Amino acid sequence: MCYRAVFRAVPEPVLVADSAGLIVDANPAAHDLYGLGAGSLPGLSLADLFAWTPETFSGRPQRLSAGPHRRRDGRRFLGEAVLSYIDRFPRGVVILVIRNVTETLEAHSRLEEAEERWRFALDGAGDGVWDWSLESGEIEVSSSFRALIGWPEAVRLRRGDIWPGRLHPDDVRGTMAAFAAHLAGARPITEAEFRLRLEDGSYRWVALRGRVMERGGDGLPTRMIGTVRDVHERYLGAEREKRQQQELERAARLIHVGEMASSLAHELNQPLTALRNFSAVALRRLDEAGPLDERLREPLKMIAEQALRAGAIVNQVRSFARKGGGQAGPVALNEVVRSVLRFMEFETRAHAVQCVLELDDALPAVQADQVQMEQVVSNLIKNGIDAMHGVPSGRILRIRSRSLPDATVELAVSDSGEGLAEAVRADPFAPFATTKPDGVGLGLAICRSIVENHGGRLWVDSSSAAGTCFCFSLPVVRV
Repeated sequence: MCYRAVFRAVPEPVLVADSAGLIVDANPAAHDLYGLGAGSLPGLSLADLFAWTPETFSGRPQRLSAGPHRRRDGRRFLGEAVLSYIDRFPRGVVILVIRNVTETLEAHSRLEEAEERWRFALDGAGDGVWDWSLESGEIEVSSSFRALIGWPEAVRLRRGDIWPGRLHPDDVRGTMAAFAAHLAGARPITEAEFRLRLEDGSYRWVALRGRVMERGGDGLPTRMIGTVRDVHERYLGAEREKRQQQELERAARLIHVGEMASSLAHELNQPLTALRNFSAVALRRLDEAGPLDERLREPLKMIAEQALRAGAIVNQVRSFARKGGGQAGPVALNEVVRSVLRFMEFETRAHAVQCVLELDDALPAVQADQVQMEQVVSNLIKNGIDAMHGVPSGRILRIRSRSLPDATVELAVSDSGEGLAEAVRADPFAPFATTKPDGVGLGLAICRSIVENHGGRLWVDSSSAAGTCFCFSLPVVRV
């Protein structure tokens, strides 16, 4: 009697069947589940209620997965069963506790369908979708996410494969802090923008959003879902705008420098003329006074020549500012090199620099402005001397000229310094880029403009710890 009372009071539907699959007993909850009156289930076969074969008992399964069960009125529901076996009866019996899981499975199915629609909509919008299991560390990603990073479809992803493994080193700290803040409950959502490394090794800017969707019984997050959107073009646009703004600022400064140069040219012209005249007067008076020591005559002549050259440069600046160019004609680059070195002899000697000339004697003339070519060559030589300032010995400045098959002439100026500084290595010709404490960063920019205005080009041929080589080429004079 005690067993019957307990059996009837159990709230879950319970069936008792023999080894042949015939129901020998059932509690009231089971009769209610199948829609049968009290005492109607005993004598029926399990096969009358759901798809079942008695042979299944031979394996003594502990659980039957969800399957269709039939009610008396013909309606069906999804049920699963937990099985227990009692062998002390003559033929042995099995006890089945039935659980109606129709609503649970339908809700799960609806959730999967909604999630599938959500994923489809996001894929259509171009967003990549990721689903991160915090317990296992595995990440499932949509096809658009895989296509973005170039990850094969057949290979599963784990946490380290994307974050932090694929994050740009400069973005790791901020991105992982955003994840940690959300997982700790400090932020309602994870939002971060970072550079993601692709399979080809390049980086691309993406915007990530994510939220914890499931938590365990202890309240700790177990599942996180989110999206990734490609925002690389937006960052490129911002960089372009930044560069354009910098170019505008540089252009404004160059205009200001041009105005100052024109004004200075006007102011310097008179004292340079006076310097040239005074040196000529000094030479004439010394000649009248008697024989002149050549050691004194030569420096005075060089003062006059340098003053004349400085005046020519000043006039060139004024002419360029007024007309937009100088006067071009046949120029022998070898003679330009020798002339510049002659006037820079004191500077090379003061810095213990040895000049090595490898000039092609058959070098054809180029169509250029003599004064501007002297300006380019002297600037390159001056830069080479400055580059060897920190070299204790072996300061060699090598100047080479040669003819090229494309009807151009090339001049190379090589030093044995320590190479270009990191600050200017990306673009040595950028205006106002300099590492010299007293420099303004316009020398190389002006040289490149002069060479390009003559139809040539100026470039860095090499730069290392063993020195730097600047080259420029110009078209030869057409006969």
